[in-house]
Amino acid sequence: MAKYYYELPFDSKEGKALAKFHHACVNAERMAEKYAKRMGAVSYYTSPHYFTGGVEYLVFADPKKVNTDIWRLANRTEEGEQWWEPNVVKVAGCVKVRENFTPSDVAGRTYSKRPSTWDEVRRTYTLDEWLAFIGFKTSGDKEIDSKAVVGMLSGKQFYKYIDIIPNAAPVAGRKRSRDGSKAVTAEQERMKLPIVRTEDFYRIVHAVSVPADGEGDGKPMKLDESTPVFFAHGGKWNVGLDRRIDYDNYDGFEEITAGMFMARKNFMLRERKKT
Repeated sequence: MAKYYYELPFDSKEGKALAKFHHACVNAERMAEKYAKRMGAVSYYTSPHYFTGGVEYLVFADPKKVNTDIWRLANRTEEGEQWWEPNVVKVAGCVKVRENFTPSDVAGRTYSKRPSTWDEVRRTYTLDEWLAFIGFKTSGDKEIDSKAVVGMLSGKQFYKYIDIIPNAAPVAGRKRSRDGSKAVTAEQERMKLPIVRTEDFYRIVHAVSVPADGEGDGKPMKLDESTPVFFAHGGKWNVGLDRRIDYDNYDGFEEITAGMFMARKNFMLRERKKT
């Protein structure tokens, strides 16, 4: 349960930003639900690292009927529920930005949407792999080889990519090939699902503290924190979270009690059931 509760009007700067955030949440959840249904799952789980969106694991009605060439068992709960993910291996790589090249996803490869710097990609490959990347052979001296790689690639830009490879055991036959393609497609579609970051919520409402260890502003959500809750009621956003808001410095913010927050939330839920 959250520790701090606030309200802020719809027409405030932060209120308008929360409305856009809410729209992004609804869209992300709708896309995740459509993906799970398309994959034949009865339910799904999202990552605890995000506010909402994306699909971390799928749950199927009858695990005995799951095609293990397409899906891999990722976890089994104490209650016996099985969580599944696409049965693929993902290998990171990058290509150098060059003129007239626009990255476009193809079967088995998904590109980043923006270029990356050398510092952002330098750990993608080993030194020997970077030497092969620039067409050099090793000199036998790591320092010389490293200087050659940095000299050639520092200041350049790159597009990161992920190669998605079927993980099913190699067995001849068209069915295995089709199942492998289905696993790759399932992972590529999963990677494209929109996610909504909790840090964006904290930024919008000016959350300023982390209760557990006090690491300071703007830190990602801790796993021991509950996900923030917000909803509309009476022309205002009601917000419950584990971080304090420095509300005196922002127009329209008012601190409210936990009881008031829960009463409004229950009223909102009752009204939603009527529609």
